[in-house]
Amino acid sequence: MPIEPVLDPGSLRRFAWVVVNVTDLERSRSFYEAMTPLRTRTRVTSRRQLFGGLGIEAGSFDGYLLSDDTAGACAVQLVQWHDPAPTGLTYRSHTNPGYFRMCFQSEHVAERYEAVIDAGIEPLSPLRVPKGEHIVGRPVFCFRDPDGVVLEFVTLPGPDRLYHANCNTADLQAAHHFYQDTLGLRSFLHSTTHEPEDHPFGPGGDLATYDAHLYCAPDGDPTGPPDFAFDVVESTYPGPVGHVYTATTNVGIVRVAIEVASVDDAYEALGGRSASFVHAPPERWDLGPELGSNKTLVIESPDGAPMELIER
Repeated sequence: MPIEPVLDPGSLRRFAWVVVNVTDLERSRSFYEAMTPLRTRTRVTSRRQLFGGLGIEAGSFDGYLLSDDTAGACAVQLVQWHDPAPTGLTYRSHTNPGYFRMCFQSEHVAERYEAVIDAGIEPLSPLRVPKGEHIVGRPVFCFRDPDGVVLEFVTLPGPDRLYHANCNTADLQAAHHFYQDTLGLRSFLHSTTHEPEDHPFGPGGDLATYDAHLYCAPDGDPTGPPDFAFDVVESTYPGPVGHVYTATTNVGIVRVAIEVASVDDAYEALGGRSASFVHAPPERWDLGPELGSNKTLVIESPDGAPMELIER
């Protein structure tokens, strides 16, 4: 029998944003507006305060929320920490557990590829075209933002938009149990490759295979594409290497936020203080006059990748 989710799926409303730590906020804002469909919507200004769920006793940052123009769009929250300062580098390997890339869809990926080159940015690989069992989503390519975050454009019908955020795992079975059976997300696609693929995630002609689930909020239309997908991937060749960022101020993609009906109810349903993946009770974070305050609960996947459950 399937395991019942710990959280009531009806309490999950939508993916709210993807948090990306940067070293130069204005540079990153300009880059994303120039190279992706994202546009600035809201200023984020966090005064010095407790971020217990992130292991920060007193911290402050500035940021922006950017999103595309589609209905129900998941935003990207660019964050530049001031205290403590940004640290570390982004993952070098596409198999490293943790948040590795963000994916945008477009019907004009070849034109996007040329625009990246015209901007003086070197893609991580040549444009990958349909080949063998690797057809869906191609042409496809990847490039890095100014801090090294991997961005991907895949070919899908519809407007240019943010399609998914990817989180790598060292154990897809354990991750699937957490995301679907504990959090109540819905897997709408299980994708496995057997023929080695010339992937676009790095330089050269490296070959790889993978096993993956794509998840969405449970209340989405099961017959149509989701507003936003969460892509959880285990690399089956080569195998996973490395570990999730140890610092929550590490440069790169660090969290995704899911809006829930009640953070307090989610905290109790997940086991409260007794849950191994909950390190602090819910907190209220002041994110400035434009965004306001959010009640937030930080949890971790089996790999240690943080997520925010937020109440707005």
